[in-house]
Amino acid sequence: MLFTVDKSKVEYIPHKREYDLWRSRLGDQQHLEIMVELEKVLNEKKVVVSSFVPGKHWENPYAYIYEACDHDEQNSAFFFGLLMWTAVQQHADNWSFQKYDDSERDIKGMTYFKIEGI
Repeated sequence: MLFTVDKSKVEYIPHKREYDLWRSRLGDQQHLEIMVELEKVLNEKKVVVSSFVPGKHWENPYAYIYEACDHDEQNSAFFFGLLMWTAVQQHADNWSFQKYDDSERDIKGMTYFKIEGI
């Protein structure tokens, strides 16, 4: 589940219109493969930076995202971020998030971290 840093539950998907458009371009099996992979990532870590997950080479199942966004790198990254958001919302553990602006590191994505005590 996803919570703000002040522990309010987050149940919306930002940029829902774009999310729905790109999601409609993924087959159900493709979407399932992506979500299973994201579940594995979330199960293995306590802190996840979304932009570090697919890396520079979009291999399956993440290549499906690139295809759904008509090979547009910026939209693919944006859609990936929204898929990560929904994966965190659906995860059994409690997570929070924060956007970091670090000029020394290339942190473009959202940073998610496990929280306790909710």
